[in-house]
Amino acid sequence: MDRPLKGRWNPDIDPLADLQGGRTETFEAFVRDETPALRAFFRRLGARPAEADDLVQETFLKLFRSAAQTSATSYDARGKFAGYAFRVARNVWIDRRRRA
Repeated sequence: MDRPLKGRWNPDIDPLADLQGGRTETFEAFVRDETPALRAFFRRLGARPAEADDLVQETFLKLFRSAAQTSATSYDARGKFAGYAFRVARNVWIDRRRRA
């Protein structure tokens, strides 16, 4: 069974903090390892397979963009990355439902 945000990437290393520092490898590993878990998360919420894939892509894009933002609402590495990533995924789902 897929468990969101518990892949082979090292949870002690923050993928977005690494992106902010110019290192992409950790984020790439996170994307590779967590794609199936996030897809399963969206499927359990009722998304069709193609929609789940779109939601996963949108989640990763929002995470990637949050590393590049410099505003007050940008990502702050003080918290746990896994919790932040899950919150982004949940918000992507909520936004999609609101638009539907």
